[in-house]
Amino acid sequence: MKAKGYRVAVIGDGVNDAAGAGGRGDIGIAMGAAGSEVAIHSATIALMNNDLRAAAVLVKLSRSTRAVINQNFMFASCSSSSD
Repeated sequence: MKAKGYRVAVIGDGVNDAAGAGGRGDIGIAMGAAGSEVAIHSATIALMNNDLRAAAVLVKLSRSTRAVINQNFMFASCSSSSD
C-alpha cells in the first residue's frame, strides 16, 4: 500500500506486532492503552479500549480537527495580511 502512495495505519494490541508491523506503517495505533507498554510508547495514537470501531471515530475526529486547524490558519492569515 505504501508503494502505491497510500498512507498506512497499523492497528494492533502490541503483543505480537509492536516492533514488526508497527514500524512499517505511517501511523501506529495501539489498542487498549492498559495493555502492552511497548505498544503504547511506540504508537502514534493509543486507544483506551479494544473496540476496533473506535478507529472509525478516530478518523472522523481527526478530519474534523484538521478542518478547524485549516479554518484557524486561514483566519489568522487573512487578519494578519490586512494590518
